[in-house]
Amino acid sequence: MKPDPEFTRLKVKYQLESTNNQYLNSKFLYVILLKADIDINLLNEIDWLWLKDNLLPTYKFLTKIKEEEKKRQEKKELAIKQIAKNKFGSVYTKYSSLFKSTPVELLGFQQSFNTEYATKAITGKFSSILLKLDEEGELSQEEIDYLILNKLDREKFIKLSEFVTLKRKYNALDYPGVSPSDRLNSILKKLEDEVCLTDKDIRFLNTNNINSVLEFHSLRQQEFTEDFIRLKEKYQAELYQSISLDDPLYKILKEIDVCAVLSTEQINWLRRNNLIHTASVAEFISLKHKYSATSNDDLSISSHLYKVLMRIDSNSPIAQSDSNFLKKRGLTETVTIAVEKYTKYLIGEVINENLLSDLQKKWLEENEIEVRNYTQRLIDAVIQENSRSNISKEKLEGSETADRVIFLGKTYQFMSLKSKYEIADLRDNSGESPLYNILRKLDKNERLNAEDVLYLSTQMNILHPGEKLYLCYHTIEAEFYEKEYKDSNNKWFLPNISSHWRKAEQPKKALQSTNIDIEKIGNDNKLKSAILTSRGGAFRDIQDLNNAEQCARSAMKLQPSSYHPYTLMGAICYDRYDSREGDKWFEEARKRGAPLESIDAEIKKAIHRMTDKNKRDKIIQSLLNRDPLRYDWANRLLGKKN
Repeated sequence: MKPDPEFTRLKVKYQLESTNNQYLNSKFLYVILLKADIDINLLNEIDWLWLKDNLLPTYKFLTKIKEEEKKRQEKKELAIKQIAKNKFGSVYTKYSSLFKSTPVELLGFQQSFNTEYATKAITGKFSSILLKLDEEGELSQEEIDYLILNKLDREKFIKLSEFVTLKRKYNALDYPGVSPSDRLNSILKKLEDEVCLTDKDIRFLNTNNINSVLEFHSLRQQEFTEDFIRLKEKYQAELYQSISLDDPLYKILKEIDVCAVLSTEQINWLRRNNLIHTASVAEFISLKHKYSATSNDDLSISSHLYKVLMRIDSNSPIAQSDSNFLKKRGLTETVTIAVEKYTKYLIGEVINENLLSDLQKKWLEENEIEVRNYTQRLIDAVIQENSRSNISKEKLEGSETADRVIFLGKTYQFMSLKSKYEIADLRDNSGESPLYNILRKLDKNERLNAEDVLYLSTQMNILHPGEKLYLCYHTIEAEFYEKEYKDSNNKWFLPNISSHWRKAEQPKKALQSTNIDIEKIGNDNKLKSAILTSRGGAFRDIQDLNNAEQCARSAMKLQPSSYHPYTLMGAICYDRYDSREGDKWFEEARKRGAPLESIDAEIKKAIHRMTDKNKRDKIIQSLLNRDPLRYDWANRLLGKKN
């Protein structure tokens, strides 16, 4: 039988070609040698025992190979563990704070460190990505997405990436720290923001041998110092001695140099430090921004442009020569702004009730086109805002320019007064409305005449108790009669004063005005009764019903024929939820001539004041049962909270 060449090769390999043994051609030996050739660890206990019993030299030879293989395996496992622990383990520890929880690939790696977990850790994509991040500081989007799948915290990673980017920029990648809270990060951010480093920062860089950053900082400081000296020269600030880069002046001069607008605080700082010229340049820049003149590069405060802008800013009218000067330099928008600004100032003068001078009117005519364009936009806005307004646009189109300004001034003032006195009527916002003049009177604390009051009450129907206009009117009246009383000592003014203060919803002032010794008045029982009735009403307003009743009863005794104290007594009873008793007193008042409207007004006031919902509803129901038409207004209050 022809020998198998593979078997022959294996015999040679395992030194069996010169062996004289009956098992040399055994097929079982062939299988053993095939397994050994693939991997010595494939041999099992039966294989080893057969070799030992039948081919001892071969057994020893393979045993030696197995021991060497074992040593190689142990060395390999040790190398794997070393890479996992020394390379990847330290890197993961470094970046572990970036992850919300332990990634799947590392489960078991930290708890049970063995070859299996070490192999899994370093063969996975996760370890290579972190190692790449640590060495190169950059990852592809695909790699970042993979980390996100493994619980990466996006926000923390972004901050870390920003830190790494700064480290790369300033050649500091050798520095091991990666936490965004690391001191180096704050130092590099300072360099980015061109902020000077502190002595503590410098010590930190020296201690950690971050020489590249130290060199950069030193070079930057030298450049900044030269720049500071140049800027001081340029803006005539040489008298200021400091050249410290921390000094406020450096930042201010840098902002001036790029024509940035300084804050009021910065300009005041320049003035406090006697840098008047520099402050003026800063103001010039601010004015150029404010009035759209930045296209002009001139920064000389002796220039005509500076003077023109200063005049515009001071609400002075722009002269024709100045207008031409600006237009020649392409600053047409500045001209428009200047005209609109002064026109607005004149409108304000009208609002403040100052008459326009002949010079101001002449200026309006000289700048007619710009003024009319501007005022037309304002007029259109007024008409649009007040859709029900009867302002005639056609009438205004044919008016003089000054008349349009006067119209706008009065209209704005009228609208402002309406807002102040909470008047929602939009029918007429022109200065020709009677309401305009009435509101002007009230705003100046002037009394209204009878025609004014009639107009508000009947034609406009806006003089209602509790509303701002009503309160203001009665406050002025109360103050007027207080002065009259002070000048004349006429006691008949007292009930009038008290009545107006009550209507102005100031019952304490009403009580103060009637706080006199009634007995000293003399025998004028009618006056005494009037004062006591008004005083009782004020006590009722502050819910002091006992004193209110005492005043009412005293007033009845003094003048039994007057219905006023009886009306007051009926109202007090209603305030106490005793409507039956109140109706008796109201009936007594009716017998003495009390108008039904006056009684109903007191009942209505009492019901509106009631806080006990159940008791109030009971009284309302009784009123509706008695006369549903007369007390229809009460129907709306049934079941509602006060």
